[in-house]
Amino acid sequence: MLFDFDPYGYFHFHIYFKNKEEEKKAMNLSRQLIELFGGEHNKPVNKPIGPHPYPMVEVDIGKNMTAAQRREKFSLAAIYCMNHGQGLSVLIHPIGEGVDPLSAHTLEALWVGPQLDLNLSTFSK
Repeated sequence: MLFDFDPYGYFHFHIYFKNKEEEKKAMNLSRQLIELFGGEHNKPVNKPIGPHPYPMVEVDIGKNMTAAQRREKFSLAAIYCMNHGQGLSVLIHPIGEGVDPLSAHTLEALWVGPQLDLNLSTFSK
């Protein structure tokens, strides 16, 4: 087997928006990720929060799935964002026991669309 170790519990897909038009696109993309890939939806956040510099909606992909299912859904959802992101910035990062939040948002993160500067000072101890 290619992967016999899976350190990640699931993945956050943060879909950012800067105006009403982008918010509509972000909400539509989040609904598609939920419907097509079994994601779980979190409410939109209409202001910058934590390391996130703009309003966004978050979708969790891979929660309560086997490692094999999680890898498949993650891969397909990331590719879907590449093809249907409509220029939106999407940050994809892992969540899991023992996953360092700073590393998750930087070294282990993927971006689809324009990469944004995160407020990494929120991770200072």
